[in-house]
Amino acid sequence: MKILAGIVVLLLIGFYVFVPGKISIAKSTYTRCAATAVIRSLSDTSNWAKWWPKNGTTGSDGSFIYKNIKYLPGDKYYNGISVSIESGKLKLSGRLNVFHLTPDSTAIQWIGNSASSLNPIKRMNQFNESKEIQDNLAEVLHNLGVFLGDRKNIYGISIIQTSTRDTILIFTSFNFSQKPTYAQIYSLIDNLKKYALSRGSVQNGDPLLNIKSSGSGSYLTKVAIPINKYVPGSDKIESKRMVPGNFLMSEVVGGESAVHKAFAEMQLFMQDYGKSEIAIPFEYLVTNRLVETDSSKWVTKIYQPIYQ
Repeated sequence: MKILAGIVVLLLIGFYVFVPGKISIAKSTYTRCAATAVIRSLSDTSNWAKWWPKNGTTGSDGSFIYKNIKYLPGDKYYNGISVSIESGKLKLSGRLNVFHLTPDSTAIQWIGNSASSLNPIKRMNQFNESKEIQDNLAEVLHNLGVFLGDRKNIYGISIIQTSTRDTILIFTSFNFSQKPTYAQIYSLIDNLKKYALSRGSVQNGDPLLNIKSSGSGSYLTKVAIPINKYVPGSDKIESKRMVPGNFLMSEVVGGESAVHKAFAEMQLFMQDYGKSEIAIPFEYLVTNRLVETDSSKWVTKIYQPIYQ
Protein backbone atom coordinates (compact mmCIF):
# COMPACT_ATOMS: atom_id res chain seq x y z
CA MET A 1 0.00 0.00 0.00
CA LYS A 2 2.83 2.37 0.86
CA ILE A 3 4.41 1.71 -2.55
CA LEU A 4 1.08 2.29 -4.29
CA ALA A 5 0.54 5.50 -2.33
CA GLY A 6 4.03 6.62 -3.24
CA ILE A 7 3.39 5.98 -6.92
CA VAL A 8 0.14 7.97 -6.74
CA VAL A 9 1.96 10.86 -5.06
CA LEU A 10 4.69 10.80 -7.70
CA LEU A 11 2.11 10.74 -10.48
CA LEU A 12 0.28 13.70 -8.95
CA ILE A 13 3.54 15.61 -8.57
CA GLY A 14 4.42 14.86 -12.17
CA PHE A 15 0.95 15.89 -13.30
CA TYR A 16 1.13 19.26 -11.53
CA VAL A 17 4.65 19.81 -12.87
CA PHE A 18 3.84 19.08 -16.50
CA VAL A 19 0.30 20.52 -16.54
CA PRO A 20 0.95 24.10 -15.44
CA GLY A 21 -1.08 25.99 -12.90
CA LYS A 22 -1.36 28.89 -15.33
CA ILE A 23 -2.51 28.49 -18.90
CA SER A 24 -0.82 30.94 -21.26
CA ILE A 25 -1.41 31.29 -24.99
CA ALA A 26 0.34 33.48 -27.54
CA LYS A 27 -0.35 33.40 -31.27
CA SER A 28 0.82 35.80 -33.98
CA THR A 29 0.22 36.65 -37.60
CA TYR A 30 1.81 39.08 -40.04
CA THR A 31 0.21 41.31 -42.64
CA ARG A 32 1.25 43.70 -45.39
CA CYS A 33 -0.45 46.72 -43.89
CA ALA A 34 0.58 49.84 -41.98
CA ALA A 35 0.30 49.49 -38.20
CA THR A 36 -1.91 52.59 -37.84
CA ALA A 37 -4.38 51.13 -40.33
CA VAL A 38 -4.39 47.80 -38.47
CA ILE A 39 -5.08 49.48 -35.13
CA ARG A 40 -7.86 51.60 -36.63
CA SER A 41 -9.47 48.55 -38.22
CA LEU A 42 -9.30 46.45 -35.04
CA SER A 43 -10.65 49.27 -32.87
CA ASP A 44 -13.80 49.51 -34.99
CA THR A 45 -15.43 46.25 -33.94
CA SER A 46 -18.37 46.94 -36.27
CA ASN A 47 -15.98 45.92 -39.05
CA TRP A 48 -15.01 42.60 -37.50
CA ALA A 49 -17.78 40.75 -39.32
CA LYS A 50 -16.03 41.65 -42.60
CA TRP A 51 -12.95 39.59 -41.77
CA TRP A 52 -14.41 37.01 -39.38
CA PRO A 53 -14.34 33.43 -40.76
CA LYS A 54 -17.32 32.81 -43.04
CA ASN A 55 -18.78 30.00 -40.95
CA GLY A 56 -18.46 32.04 -37.74
CA THR A 57 -21.32 33.81 -35.98
CA THR A 58 -21.91 36.75 -33.64
CA GLY A 59 -23.36 36.80 -30.15
CA SER A 60 -25.93 39.16 -28.59
CA ASP A 61 -23.24 40.39 -26.19
CA GLY A 62 -21.08 41.74 -29.02
CA SER A 63 -18.94 38.61 -29.17
CA PHE A 64 -17.71 36.76 -32.25
CA ILE A 65 -17.91 32.97 -32.32
CA TYR A 66 -15.93 30.50 -34.38
CA LYS A 67 -16.31 26.73 -33.97
CA ASN A 68 -18.01 27.22 -30.58
CA ILE A 69 -15.17 29.36 -29.21
CA LYS A 70 -16.20 32.88 -28.25
CA TYR A 71 -14.11 36.05 -28.68
CA LEU A 72 -15.30 39.14 -26.82
CA PRO A 73 -13.69 42.51 -27.70
CA GLY A 74 -13.23 44.94 -24.82
CA ASP A 75 -11.18 48.00 -23.97
CA LYS A 76 -9.22 49.78 -26.70
CA TYR A 77 -5.57 50.78 -26.31
CA TYR A 78 -3.16 52.86 -28.37
CA ASN A 79 -1.60 49.69 -29.80
CA GLY A 80 -4.44 47.18 -29.69
CA ILE A 81 -7.61 45.97 -28.04
CA SER A 82 -8.44 43.58 -25.21
CA VAL A 83 -10.12 40.35 -26.31
CA SER A 84 -11.19 37.59 -23.96
CA ILE A 85 -11.63 34.03 -25.24
CA GLU A 86 -14.03 31.42 -23.87
CA SER A 87 -14.19 27.73 -24.65
CA GLY A 88 -16.37 25.54 -22.46
CA LYS A 89 -15.55 26.51 -18.88
CA LEU A 90 -12.17 27.95 -19.76
CA LYS A 91 -11.92 31.74 -20.07
CA LEU A 92 -8.71 33.53 -20.93
CA SER A 93 -8.18 37.25 -20.56
CA GLY A 94 -5.93 38.71 -23.22
CA ARG A 95 -5.11 41.40 -25.73
CA LEU A 96 -4.59 41.76 -29.44
CA ASN A 97 -1.40 43.78 -29.72
CA VAL A 98 -0.15 45.47 -32.89
CA PHE A 99 3.58 45.81 -33.60
CA HIS A 100 5.05 48.04 -36.30
CA LEU A 101 7.71 46.18 -38.31
CA THR A 102 8.20 48.23 -41.49
CA PRO A 103 6.11 51.02 -43.07
CA ASP A 104 3.93 48.40 -44.75
CA SER A 105 4.40 45.36 -42.53
CA THR A 106 2.80 44.66 -39.16
CA ALA A 107 2.73 41.86 -36.60
CA ILE A 108 -0.49 41.11 -34.70
CA GLN A 109 -0.31 38.99 -31.56
CA TRP A 110 -2.96 37.72 -29.18
CA ILE A 111 -1.57 36.90 -25.76
CA GLY A 112 -3.56 35.86 -22.70
CA ASN A 113 -3.75 33.56 -19.74
CA SER A 114 -5.97 31.95 -17.12
CA ALA A 115 -5.40 30.24 -13.78
CA SER A 116 -5.79 26.47 -13.88
CA SER A 117 -8.04 24.54 -11.53
CA LEU A 118 -6.48 22.65 -8.61
CA ASN A 119 -8.73 19.71 -9.46
CA PRO A 120 -6.57 17.44 -11.66
CA ILE A 121 -9.49 16.36 -13.86
CA LYS A 122 -10.66 19.93 -14.43
CA ARG A 123 -7.10 21.03 -15.01
CA MET A 124 -6.62 18.38 -17.67
CA ASN A 125 -9.86 19.43 -19.38
CA GLN A 126 -8.70 23.05 -19.32
CA PHE A 127 -5.37 22.03 -20.78
CA ASN A 128 -7.09 20.20 -23.65
CA GLU A 129 -9.40 23.16 -24.25
CA SER A 130 -6.40 25.48 -24.40
CA LYS A 131 -4.98 23.37 -27.24
CA GLU A 132 -8.26 23.76 -29.15
CA ILE A 133 -8.18 27.51 -28.53
CA GLN A 134 -4.65 27.76 -29.93
CA ASP A 135 -5.67 26.04 -33.17
CA ASN A 136 -8.85 28.12 -33.40
CA LEU A 137 -7.00 31.35 -32.70
CA ALA A 138 -4.43 30.57 -35.39
CA GLU A 139 -7.22 30.31 -37.98
CA VAL A 140 -8.88 33.54 -36.82
CA LEU A 141 -5.61 35.48 -36.92
CA HIS A 142 -4.75 34.09 -40.35
CA ASN A 143 -8.11 35.29 -41.65
CA LEU A 144 -7.46 38.73 -40.14
CA GLY A 145 -4.00 38.98 -41.71
CA VAL A 146 -5.28 38.09 -45.19
CA PHE A 147 -8.12 40.63 -44.91
CA LEU A 148 -5.84 43.46 -43.81
CA GLY A 149 -3.37 42.66 -46.58
CA ASP A 150 -5.90 43.84 -49.18
CA ARG A 151 -5.94 47.67 -49.23
CA LYS A 152 -9.45 47.72 -50.63
CA ASN A 153 -10.68 46.16 -47.38
CA ILE A 154 -9.14 49.04 -45.41
CA TYR A 155 -9.88 52.04 -47.62
CA GLY A 156 -12.79 50.85 -49.73
CA ILE A 157 -10.76 51.47 -52.90
CA SER A 158 -7.75 49.89 -54.55
CA ILE A 159 -4.76 52.25 -54.30
CA ILE A 160 -1.59 51.73 -56.30
CA GLN A 161 1.58 53.75 -56.70
CA THR A 162 2.32 54.46 -60.31
CA SER A 163 3.83 56.98 -62.70
CA THR A 164 2.59 58.72 -65.84
CA ARG A 165 4.16 58.86 -69.25
CA ASP A 166 5.69 62.04 -70.62
CA THR A 167 2.50 63.94 -71.55
CA ILE A 168 1.88 67.31 -73.17
CA LEU A 169 -1.09 69.16 -71.68
CA ILE A 170 -2.95 72.33 -72.42
CA PHE A 171 -5.01 73.70 -69.58
CA THR A 172 -7.14 76.59 -68.49
CA SER A 173 -8.84 77.74 -65.31
CA PHE A 174 -11.90 79.72 -64.33
CA ASN A 175 -13.19 81.03 -61.01
CA PHE A 176 -16.89 80.26 -60.65
CA SER A 177 -19.05 82.01 -58.04
CA GLN A 178 -20.77 78.70 -57.36
CA LYS A 179 -19.89 75.07 -57.89
CA PRO A 180 -19.60 74.57 -61.65
CA THR A 181 -21.98 72.28 -63.50
CA TYR A 182 -20.68 69.60 -65.80
CA ALA A 183 -22.03 71.64 -68.71
CA GLN A 184 -19.71 74.46 -67.64
CA ILE A 185 -16.79 72.09 -67.10
CA TYR A 186 -17.17 70.48 -70.51
CA SER A 187 -17.51 73.90 -72.09
CA LEU A 188 -14.00 74.67 -70.83
CA ILE A 189 -12.81 71.29 -72.13
CA ASP A 190 -14.36 71.95 -75.55
CA ASN A 191 -12.53 75.29 -75.73
CA LEU A 192 -9.26 73.42 -75.18
CA LYS A 193 -10.10 70.91 -77.91
CA LYS A 194 -10.87 73.69 -80.39
CA TYR A 195 -7.66 75.51 -79.46
CA ALA A 196 -5.58 72.36 -80.03
CA LEU A 197 -7.24 71.69 -83.40
CA SER A 198 -6.69 75.25 -84.54
CA ARG A 199 -2.97 74.72 -84.04
CA GLY A 200 -2.68 71.31 -85.64
CA SER A 201 -2.89 69.15 -82.50
CA VAL A 202 -5.54 66.77 -81.17
CA GLN A 203 -6.63 65.42 -77.80
CA ASN A 204 -5.19 61.95 -77.13
CA GLY A 205 -6.45 61.10 -73.64
CA ASP A 206 -9.12 61.74 -71.02
CA PRO A 207 -9.61 65.28 -69.70
CA LEU A 208 -8.23 66.27 -66.29
CA LEU A 209 -10.14 68.18 -63.63
CA ASN A 210 -9.38 69.87 -60.32
CA ILE A 211 -11.86 72.02 -58.40
CA LYS A 212 -10.79 73.92 -55.30
CA SER A 213 -13.26 75.77 -53.11
CA SER A 214 -11.97 78.92 -51.44
CA GLY A 215 -14.49 78.56 -48.63
CA SER A 216 -15.98 81.95 -49.46
CA GLY A 217 -18.25 80.87 -52.29
CA SER A 218 -15.77 80.72 -55.17
CA TYR A 219 -14.58 77.61 -56.98
CA LEU A 220 -11.30 77.69 -58.84
CA THR A 221 -11.78 75.15 -61.62
CA LYS A 222 -8.82 73.84 -63.60
CA VAL A 223 -9.24 71.61 -66.64
CA ALA A 224 -6.67 70.12 -68.99
CA ILE A 225 -6.45 67.76 -71.95
CA PRO A 226 -3.47 65.73 -73.16
CA ILE A 227 -2.51 66.44 -76.77
CA ASN A 228 -0.36 64.64 -79.31
CA LYS A 229 2.13 67.46 -79.94
CA TYR A 230 3.21 70.69 -78.29
CA VAL A 231 1.38 73.93 -79.10
CA PRO A 232 2.17 77.37 -77.68
CA GLY A 233 -0.17 78.86 -75.09
CA SER A 234 -2.25 82.03 -75.18
CA ASP A 235 -3.65 84.51 -72.65
CA LYS A 236 -6.20 82.04 -71.29
CA ILE A 237 -4.65 78.71 -72.22
CA GLU A 238 -1.30 77.39 -71.04
CA SER A 239 0.80 74.61 -72.44
CA LYS A 240 2.64 72.32 -70.05
CA ARG A 241 4.60 69.09 -70.12
CA MET A 242 3.68 66.61 -67.39
CA VAL A 243 6.87 64.63 -66.87
CA PRO A 244 6.86 61.14 -65.34
CA GLY A 245 6.57 61.23 -61.56
CA ASN A 246 5.21 59.33 -58.59
CA PHE A 247 1.45 59.16 -58.14
CA LEU A 248 -1.10 57.37 -56.04
CA MET A 249 -3.93 56.24 -58.29
CA SER A 250 -7.34 54.67 -57.87
CA GLU A 251 -10.25 54.01 -60.20
CA VAL A 252 -13.65 55.01 -58.85
CA VAL A 253 -17.10 54.06 -60.13
CA GLY A 254 -19.90 56.41 -59.09
CA GLY A 255 -20.81 60.06 -58.77
CA GLU A 256 -19.18 63.00 -57.05
CA SER A 257 -19.74 61.67 -53.53
CA ALA A 258 -17.88 58.45 -54.43
CA VAL A 259 -14.97 60.49 -55.83
CA HIS A 260 -14.81 62.76 -52.78
CA LYS A 261 -14.86 59.75 -50.46
CA ALA A 262 -12.09 58.10 -52.49
CA PHE A 263 -9.91 61.22 -52.20
CA ALA A 264 -10.52 61.27 -48.42
CA GLU A 265 -9.48 57.61 -48.16
CA MET A 266 -6.40 58.33 -50.26
CA GLN A 267 -5.43 61.07 -47.79
CA LEU A 268 -5.85 58.57 -44.96
CA PHE A 269 -3.65 56.12 -46.86
CA MET A 270 -0.98 58.81 -47.20
CA GLN A 271 -1.05 59.40 -43.44
CA ASP A 272 -0.79 55.67 -42.72
CA TYR A 273 2.19 55.18 -45.05
CA GLY A 274 3.95 58.51 -44.51
CA LYS A 275 3.42 59.81 -48.05
CA SER A 276 3.66 63.56 -48.78
CA GLU A 277 1.87 65.35 -51.61
CA ILE A 278 3.99 67.27 -54.08
CA ALA A 279 1.22 68.89 -56.15
CA ILE A 280 -2.56 69.17 -56.33
CA PRO A 281 -4.63 66.03 -56.91
CA PHE A 282 -6.68 65.68 -60.08
CA GLU A 283 -9.33 63.56 -61.74
CA TYR A 284 -9.29 61.87 -65.11
CA LEU A 285 -12.87 62.05 -66.40
CA VAL A 286 -12.98 58.66 -68.13
CA THR A 287 -16.76 58.79 -68.61
CA ASN A 288 -18.25 61.82 -70.36
CA ARG A 289 -20.81 63.11 -67.87
CA LEU A 290 -22.86 64.80 -70.57
CA VAL A 291 -23.21 61.61 -72.62
CA GLU A 292 -23.77 59.20 -69.71
CA THR A 293 -26.23 60.85 -67.29
CA ASP A 294 -26.40 57.92 -64.83
CA SER A 295 -23.77 58.89 -62.24
CA SER A 296 -23.62 55.32 -60.88
CA LYS A 297 -21.91 54.36 -64.16
CA TRP A 298 -19.33 57.13 -64.15
CA VAL A 299 -15.70 56.02 -64.15
CA THR A 300 -13.09 58.39 -62.73
CA LYS A 301 -9.39 57.85 -62.17
CA ILE A 302 -8.05 59.90 -59.29
CA TYR A 303 -4.39 60.83 -58.98
CA GLN A 304 -2.35 62.34 -56.16
CA PRO A 305 1.22 63.39 -57.00
CA ILE A 306 3.58 62.37 -54.18
CA TYR A 307 7.24 62.39 -53.22
CA GLN A 308 8.98 59.05 -53.67
